[in-house]
Amino acid sequence: MRRRERDSRTRSAWASAASPVLEVHDNARLRMATVVFGGVRREGCLGCTSGTDMGSYVIVHVGFAITEVDEAETRRMLEVLRAMAGSVATELGDPLP
Repeated sequence: MRRRERDSRTRSAWASAASPVLEVHDNARLRMATVVFGGVRREGCLGCTSGTDMGSYVIVHVGFAITEVDEAETRRMLEVLRAMAGSVATELGDPLP
């Protein structure tokens, strides 16, 4: 698999997981957040998730926070993903955090 394809697939996997909101700021009148998953910081638009603030967990897809999830649900989701780590590592070529 070429590196560009692998990087693209890695980003897609990241975009499906719950991410903590580290910072909230405005950018051209859009409410934006810095989120982190697997040690990688990304920007996401909070326009679809009113009330989201620092410390919240959101599902980000193609740069948009599409829903907010609670911390307990995030932990359950990460446990399931870690349990599948062997399959994910084979698929993506990288282990989960």
